[in-house]
Amino acid sequence: MRVQPLTDLKSMIQQGISGSAIVLTTGPYPPLTRFASISSSVTLIIGPEGGWSQTEIEYFQEIGLTMACLTCTILRIETAAVVSAGILACGKTV
Repeated sequence: MRVQPLTDLKSMIQQGISGSAIVLTTGPYPPLTRFASISSSVTLIIGPEGGWSQTEIEYFQEIGLTMACLTCTILRIETAAVVSAGILACGKTV
């Protein structure tokens, strides 16, 4: 696992994302646990404080990124990163 520094969203998209990308958000999206068995490289995109705007969510969907819900509550970034990495790690075989 690699944790990248804070990155400007447009720069990250323009540089390209290797493997699968999952945008973590709240709302009516499948839970992240559904993607725990992904065997390829996964980039988790965790939003800013206050969440993603509707325009950003529409953009993610337009460019074909997968949307997933992490929890029914809003987590701080440092907690969201650890929890989401743990969820994905649980689906991997050692």
